[in-house]
Amino acid sequence: MADETILITGANGIVGCELARALVRRSEPPALRLLVRGDAATVEAKAQWLLDWIDAPEPARERIQVLRGDVAREDLGLPPGERARLESEVTGILHAAACTSFSQTAAQGETGNVLGTRNALELAKRCRKLDRFGLVSTAYVAGTRRGEIDEDDLEVEAGFCNEYERSKARAELEGRKAAAAGLPVATYRLGVVVGRLSDGHISRMSGVYPVWRIFHRGLMAMIPGDEAQAVDLIPSDYAAAAIAHLFGPAFRAGANYHVCAGADRSLTLGELLPAVADCIEDAAPGWKAKGYPEPASVDGATFASFADTVELVAHVSLRATVRQMRLFTEQLDYPKRFSIERFERDLAGSGLELPHAREWLGTMIAHGVHSDWRAQGWEAAAYG
Repeated sequence: MADETILITGANGIVGCELARALVRRSEPPALRLLVRGDAATVEAKAQWLLDWIDAPEPARERIQVLRGDVAREDLGLPPGERARLESEVTGILHAAACTSFSQTAAQGETGNVLGTRNALELAKRCRKLDRFGLVSTAYVAGTRRGEIDEDDLEVEAGFCNEYERSKARAELEGRKAAAAGLPVATYRLGVVVGRLSDGHISRMSGVYPVWRIFHRGLMAMIPGDEAQAVDLIPSDYAAAAIAHLFGPAFRAGANYHVCAGADRSLTLGELLPAVADCIEDAAPGWKAKGYPEPASVDGATFASFADTVELVAHVSLRATVRQMRLFTEQLDYPKRFSIERFERDLAGSGLELPHAREWLGTMIAHGVHSDWRAQGWEAAAYG
């Protein structure tokens, strides 16, 4: 990959920063162009944070450039000269930029995810050396479907829990249209991303983290969902290394992957909170002695009724707490299993192995407890 130049959009996101970190650690790292959004001062702060987070060895660091842009704008918001340079040198694009909020509006999803993907694909078509485009997506484009979800399944008219899921499904459709027209596109659908296997660090504590934080603070009265369903957690560094392999030596145009742990390496919903409780006790001895009640397992309708009541009568902080839980846990009411057959087959020979979640969950929880559930993204950096 020494002669390659890879553009990563959304490079300061949870996945984007780990993708950059994985790529610079290859034996022959590519040159990286890292696209981030914001005004000049914000981009400078993000660039400093990114270079620290990536911790690139020399001379790979000299081949990294942070670019100011915006996928929601034509030509990714790049000035003509910068755009022309990318079109002449980029050999691959990893499109990781996304609006990931579960509470986003339809308009925000259309702009951040659908239009953003379309604009990245348009740039790709003009890159004269490009031989691969990787679309980073989510396994939850499955929406409210239940049961086994195949890696090629995509139903953009299916039901969805939120606009994030809906807009990412439509973004994948943009990728398939481009692939049908001849662009070499592969799609990487992530499970629920958590911290690094190595140390638990994560740049933003979203997704399942608000649920864990609420549980740690004894504020969780109930949790909805089928206790038997697998909760597919995927460490960010493992996910990034897997994508880097699939995007590199194992690249296959037109392939769709569930970059997931799979049911056999996941805890069920019924197993997860007791396991989290044990991990919290290990990280903060005496926590169990506080006597926080064990959350009751309920169906989605019961939890929704509870959440609606909280909106009417509860204190503002409790309302915010329940809203956070509701955003993440709504998906748990639609049990499903993500097929990882192609993912495992094409990952063979990479040397990457993911242990069962019970073996590394403690690393994630300990980091959350010891950091008081504070993220380490560029906003938290001293120069941010």
